[in-house]
Amino acid sequence: MFDRPQVRAAVMVTISIVVAGLLNLATGGLVSGSTRWVLAAGVLLLGFLWVILEYVGAGVAAAPGRRHGPRVWMLPKLDEPVDRPALRNALVRMLVSDRHELIGLTALQGAGGFGKTTLAVQVCGRPEVREAFGGGLLWATVGEERRGAELASTVNDLSAQLTGERPQFSDPEQAGLHLGRLLDERANVLLVVDDVWTAEQYKPFSYGGSATTRLVTTRNVGCLPPTARTLRIDEMAGAESLELLSRGLPDLPAGTTDRLLHVTGNWPLLLAMVNGAILGHVREGEAPADAAALLARQLEVEGPSFLDVRVGASRDHAVRLTVAASLRLLTPRQRTCYLQLGIFAEDTDIPLAMLSVLWGTTAAETRQLCEDLADLSLIRAYERGAAALGLHDVIRDHLRHELGDDLAEVNAAFLKSLRAVYSIPGDEWWNLPPAADYLRRQLAYHLTEAGQSDELRRLVRDLRWGAEKIRALGLPALEADLVRVDDPVATAMRLALVRKGHLLGPVEPVHSHDDLLVSRLGSVPELREVVAAFAARLSRNVARVANRWPIPAVDPALLRVLPARTDGTSRCAVSPDGRLLATTGAGGVQVWRTDSWVGQVVLKGSGAPVLGCAFSTDGRWLATAGADWVVRVWDVLTWCEVQALRGHTAPVADCAWSPDGRWLATAGGGQVHVWQVGDWTGHVVLEDHVGAVTGCAFSPDGRRLASTGADGSVRVWDTDWTDAAVLRGRVGAAHGCRFSPDGRWLVAVGDSGAHVWRAGAWADDRVLTTHAGRVTGCAFAPDGGRLVTTGADRTMRVWDTATWAEDVVMRGHTEQVTSCAFAPGGRWVASTGDDHGVRVWNLAADRRRGGRYEQNRAVEHCLVSPDGAWVVAAGGDGVVCVWAGSAPVRREVVAVHRGAVTCCALSPDGTRLVTAGGDGVPHEWRAPSWEGGPLPLERGAPLVSCAFSPDGAVLAGVAADGRLRVWGARDGHAVATAGSDLGWCLFSPDGVWLATGAADGEVVVWHTSTWEPAARWVAHRGGATCGAFSPDGAWLATVGADAKVRVWRTGDWSADAALTSAAGASGCAFSPDGRWLAVSSHEVAVRVWESVTWQLSAAMRTNGRANAVAWFPDGEAFCIGSSGGLYQFTFIPPAT
Repeated sequence: MFDRPQVRAAVMVTISIVVAGLLNLATGGLVSGSTRWVLAAGVLLLGFLWVILEYVGAGVAAAPGRRHGPRVWMLPKLDEPVDRPALRNALVRMLVSDRHELIGLTALQGAGGFGKTTLAVQVCGRPEVREAFGGGLLWATVGEERRGAELASTVNDLSAQLTGERPQFSDPEQAGLHLGRLLDERANVLLVVDDVWTAEQYKPFSYGGSATTRLVTTRNVGCLPPTARTLRIDEMAGAESLELLSRGLPDLPAGTTDRLLHVTGNWPLLLAMVNGAILGHVREGEAPADAAALLARQLEVEGPSFLDVRVGASRDHAVRLTVAASLRLLTPRQRTCYLQLGIFAEDTDIPLAMLSVLWGTTAAETRQLCEDLADLSLIRAYERGAAALGLHDVIRDHLRHELGDDLAEVNAAFLKSLRAVYSIPGDEWWNLPPAADYLRRQLAYHLTEAGQSDELRRLVRDLRWGAEKIRALGLPALEADLVRVDDPVATAMRLALVRKGHLLGPVEPVHSHDDLLVSRLGSVPELREVVAAFAARLSRNVARVANRWPIPAVDPALLRVLPARTDGTSRCAVSPDGRLLATTGAGGVQVWRTDSWVGQVVLKGSGAPVLGCAFSTDGRWLATAGADWVVRVWDVLTWCEVQALRGHTAPVADCAWSPDGRWLATAGGGQVHVWQVGDWTGHVVLEDHVGAVTGCAFSPDGRRLASTGADGSVRVWDTDWTDAAVLRGRVGAAHGCRFSPDGRWLVAVGDSGAHVWRAGAWADDRVLTTHAGRVTGCAFAPDGGRLVTTGADRTMRVWDTATWAEDVVMRGHTEQVTSCAFAPGGRWVASTGDDHGVRVWNLAADRRRGGRYEQNRAVEHCLVSPDGAWVVAAGGDGVVCVWAGSAPVRREVVAVHRGAVTCCALSPDGTRLVTAGGDGVPHEWRAPSWEGGPLPLERGAPLVSCAFSPDGAVLAGVAADGRLRVWGARDGHAVATAGSDLGWCLFSPDGVWLATGAADGEVVVWHTSTWEPAARWVAHRGGATCGAFSPDGAWLATVGADAKVRVWRTGDWSADAALTSAAGASGCAFSPDGRWLAVSSHEVAVRVWESVTWQLSAAMRTNGRANAVAWFPDGEAFCIGSSGGLYQFTFIPPAT
């Protein structure tokens, strides 16, 4: 607590005041009045000077623009190492003087045991290194076998060290991108990545962190980028070898030590083991010189007289002989126990409790054996009294080789013993106690090693295991289990995690995670039986949320969702061979490998947003168009920047390569630049557009270049650059264009559709107008038979180019779709959008989707009728719909406003519905016919919020100018106008009060008899976004931009509770009995609190941001309006 300058300052001021007061009293009789007040003032002045120094110091310590949390120093424990001063000093110099670089500690290709990790630990503990890296030390150990979800989990662990919150990425690339963003927020961090085997393993650790130094230990220098500085660690020097060999021993005969150094090849791993073996003989009573000579003879007789550490076979043979020499000092039982260590996973801390189970020993016996093995240097990373030990991977490989066919049998016996210890009946491994962390992590590994494939299949298919695994270790850990099984249900579960993983992470309260799994996985046909069995076993002693309606359907064409690096992505491009997918956005350019859908690289450039990208026709280069006015060209093999093209005087919106590879065209500002490829000189500048140029495209034969402008025109240039056809579109401002593969058609997209021209004659052929709102992008299939358009209405539409008929609508994005691109051969199409992901679609999927996707329409507001028979849903597209309350059946489209629906209100008797939209005209609709029209209001104004009084006589609204307006609900006569800068309004249940909230966080409560303020106070930091009265009027709940829900007593408007919600809280509602308070937010769709203790009781997520929540009158269900559609959930209170 006292690490915070604010706290220390407050304490110092308090102490100063107390001391000043005491001095004043104590000197009252001794010092004259003026003098004692001078003394008191002096003490107070010192206190305030301390405050100033605290804040100045805090400001100096924090680098501008960077956030600093508590310093982390993840230094592994290490036995006292032999000092290797030359290497140690060299590495310290590299770390301290060459900060923010990549440094590699390497050894012989393929060899371990040379002390890379030991040196890294030793150096990271040096005072000068600690001082240089004020941002902390992060340490990750990788190992040969760690890949996929397991590698992602390791990266997630580092993020958790920095923030205290563990992310749920199962893709190493995404985990690394997240870690990189966190590193960007800190200065002078040292990141050690130990035991890296491949470039793919290193890549997740390479992102971000411009002020981060990376130290990588590897036996494969080829896994590091060419720019890495390396320090090679080979066999020890003579004096170092002798020190390690003789540690703890008196001086040995020179001849004997020379022989031992020869047979060990000065290899640190073997030197430590030989030293341990000599010490073991000494403990049994032999003289040190005799023990050393005996060991030298054994190694020389059974192997070569000289170890060449550069030869793999020689190293392996030396390890076998040296281990055998040490094992002679153990009893047969101890030797057996040691060999059994080979069953454990690579680079795993092995708890001593697990060893007791494996060996059938007591805790004391286990600890003694571990100490004996440590004395012989047969294990590493073990200190006396430690709770776990580790094995060097070289030794582990040797032990596994020695166990041979017994590996499966030893694993099976281990699992049998574990069942007895933990009282596991059958396959019920999900009942493991919380302390069994090792087994929860490694159970699937041991089942695989034991050859128990049927039990492993049953385990990973059971959601009880999956739920526990996700809660304890995250989604990547469960995905790592699922990939071990070749089973259709396990495959379906893994694919569901790929498509819905961003919704399935842990949630509070913990038991609601089970409800989340049932809600999202229950819609997958292959998982219905598994999910039903899981749901039937859930406890009823806690509040639960279950699907009342089926969740909005997922388009069958959707193959996967790739998490974007930023909230929105602007453009995408596919390489000519289809191997790479590039996407652009605020965070730069993200490139994915399409064979595995793993991120390949992130290109940042200057750090400014990137607006467009294109691969060259030969796939050699990737061009990117930046908001920083610069076009960058990247080498696809090395991902190095080849050229930065400057000349634009505004953000560059698009780029395109000519088919013959001679030119690169770029569009931005009022210009199109054409660059000569190779020398990258400006070839020509085209400036005929009026206003911004938004897009460009070459014809397939390379003879024409088309460009689009915000002025609505399309210009088609002959590539001698002397003539241009000017096409006047009928779609408003144009956003881009594409030629068909055969060159017959040119399509330009714009604010009101996609305009199709017949190329050559430039005949105005037709306009495609079925998108609701502007069309943002388009792409032709490689065979030219289909055109896909993307729109602000969150859809992708597929057109048959033979007839230009709309063939199919694809839904899946929850915000505006910004672009699309086909793979070669048309196998799939990728799309980008303003939501959190890049989506990949299979156009061969079932296309006849019909009206069942109406439920996916974005909903900003939702209301439930007084009898619960119907639900009103109003969206950002201006559409107001009435749905049946009992089933997802749309009854009526009530209204279509121009622009988004800004508010809606239902009269208490359910007969009148008032809606307002971006057109500024309030409308009234009568149930059940839903006939109506504009609502005449005296001194009316565009409304952003509206509400009926409980008796239905008054209609109140907050206008777009921030003023509160009140009308007679029947005649529209103006009653009152009050307030300013308001955002919403609602009546109390008795109609005595009207509460309003403002953007500055202030809440004002008005007397409805006088329309004068009854109370006003600042309820939230930032805006007060919405509110709700309890049914009995005893409480007013308000939700704010500060992610807080505050509950106020209406008797005196004092605070009753402060509840932590989530970012983007958007709506709140009390249940009809007042027992529950539901709050919707953009992060977690709904949280439900119990109103007696204000305990968080349940939660649920939806796809997309949740915008509104409304209870049904029976209190048994509520509906959620979200950008992903309309949801309805059953709320089940606790049984007890």
